[in-house]
Order: sequence, then structure tokens, then C-alpha cells
Amino acid sequence: MRRHPFHHMFKTYFIRIHLSLLASGLCLISCEKKQNFDIIVFGHVYDMNSTTPVVGAKVYLAASNWGPYFILDSTITNEQGQYGFIHDNPDEFGLCKLKAISPDHFGSQSIHNPARWYDRFNPNLHDQKRLDLFLWPKAWLRVHAVKKSNASFLFINPTGENNRHFSTSHPDTVFTLSVAGNDSLTLPSFQVFSTYEVPMMLPFYAPGHDTTDFYLEW
Repeated sequence: MRRHPFHHMFKTYFIRIHLSLLASGLCLISCEKKQNFDIIVFGHVYDMNSTTPVVGAKVYLAASNWGPYFILDSTITNEQGQYGFIHDNPDEFGLCKLKAISPDHFGSQSIHNPARWYDRFNPNLHDQKRLDLFLWPKAWLRVHAVKKSNASFLFINPTGENNRHFSTSHPDTVFTLSVAGNDSLTLPSFQVFSTYEVPMMLPFYAPGHDTTDFYLEW
């Protein structure tokens, strides 16, 4: 990817200007020559199920020449959650993908495998120049579990990005699970008896970036 000498300075300016100017195309003038840049894609990064901007998220751009995807560039969202990418010849790419990550959100595991990224667009179609991205904010569920039956123990399937289940036989215990925020969820729990299990699909709502208290009788 050929970069202009003021590429990084321009990217900082680019994501701050009014969005209505972006679709018209931009050019950057150096003291040596004038070179035109085309907008590949621009937009916002938001918390999932909201219009809350994600400030400081890192957005990756991957491209494909009708072959394997490769990471082409990255940028950081500004105070309004805006990002943008420019290039002097976007026609050389067949398809592009985007991936946004933030330490306060889920979804960073597949960053090194662009083929698994979800948000895809064609850089040569003008109606695909804007693409807003959404991240699941991290949240936590603080569970107060009290035994009220003759079950042997309580079993809970993995939640959020946890890859381990939780189980306890203690009659009165408190534990915290990570879950995706800004969403109505179901706690995948089971009462385990000696010869059978009883599922308990317990609904709850988890606001993003917050801890929700949950009382569970098993």
C-alpha cells in the first residue's frame, strides 16, 4: 500500500471532519506534488444495541485480491467513535473486511485470522463506503446461588468468552461470571441429581460495562 508522506497526519484529520464531506473524496497536497486519495471505508464503532461510541477502539482493515485476506492497515477511533481508511488505488482490491477491538469489549480472539471477520464490503461500490461496527461490551453477572433441593450440585455452561464451565455443591455461595452486555440473556444452568439433570433456563438483562446481581435457587 503506497502511503502519502503525511499519511498518519491525514488519518487523524480524516476521522475528525464532518461526515458529509467524506463521500465527496479528498486530496492531500504536499510541497512536492499533488496526489489523490480515495476513501475505502469510514464509519463509527458503537457498543452493541446502542449508539454509545467506542472511543480508542483499534480498527483493522484486511484486503483480498480474490485470494487469502491480509491485514492492510489499522487506525484508532476518535472521541466520537469515528474511523476511516483511504488509499490511492482501492480498485486493486477485490473484497475488504473490518475488525474492531477494544479491551472493554468481547471479540479480540480472531484478530489474526481475517477470514473469520464478519464485516465485509466491496471497496469499489460507492454505496458501501460507510460501515458502522458494533462491539459487545463486557459485563458481569454476580450470582448468589442457594441450594433448595436435594440435587448433588449446580452446573453452569460457559458464558461470555469463558471456555470453562462453573459448578458448585456449596449450599450458599456467590460467584461472578463474564457475559455480553446490552443484551437479554439466559443463564445456562442445570440441577444435577445422581441419575439425571434438570435444566434451568433463567433469563436476565445485562447492561454493558456493569455488574448485575442475580439470585438463583437450585
